[in-house]
Amino acid sequence: SPDTLGSVIDLGRVLVRLKRFDDANALLEPAVQRARKQLGIEHIETQRAINELATSHQFGKRFDEAEAGFREVLAVRERRYGDDAMATRTSLNNLAMLLGSTDRDAEAIPYFERALAAERRALGDSHPDTLVLSHNLAMALRDVGQRERSIDIQRQNVDLARRILPADHWQTSIYMAVLGQTLTQVGRLDDAEPLLRASLANFSRQFGDDDGRTRKAQQFLDDWQALKTKRRP
Repeated sequence: SPDTLGSVIDLGRVLVRLKRFDDANALLEPAVQRARKQLGIEHIETQRAINELATSHQFGKRFDEAEAGFREVLAVRERRYGDDAMATRTSLNNLAMLLGSTDRDAEAIPYFERALAAERRALGDSHPDTLVLSHNLAMALRDVGQRERSIDIQRQNVDLARRILPADHWQTSIYMAVLGQTLTQVGRLDDAEPLLRASLANFSRQFGDDDGRTRKAQQFLDDWQALKTKRRP
């Protein structure tokens, strides 16, 4: 039954979030096989099952299997719904993120660009989801050495986040921290410092010094300080 399959997928998602990848795979792999046979590859629950299994493979570092699953789901969604559908936009981003996580950023960029263009058409430039995809594209561009283009996009993201998100929102702080890190990498230390200090202060205030976001922001500031000290005459 599609209803039973939906419950299996939901449980599989929980297991993935708990990092119990072997348990998730043991549940989802037979579910995918049954869904293919009983519902067909284009059924929405079959697509969800394959996508969740691919996600489990991705986080479990079974990257080839994850890529195959994400590509299969994307192909069906492109054919059935077109790029502007939310499901297709999600699949474009999923595949791009996987490619980026395996150091294939140059391959990821066209998928990020398609996803971002579709997100803008569907939701507009000022939607938080559009902002996330813009950030993902900027990171991929930075990782392939297109730092100035990345910085331009990141500045726009910070400005937009400050306008559309609540004051001191953690997501704005992420965009600020990463922009500060990128500016540090290109040697623009004076521009980087206020971004790094503001993001660190906000993370520390909201989440505490032991939170992963706070520690990462602190590392960005430490890297900035090391470069600043090195440059002193």
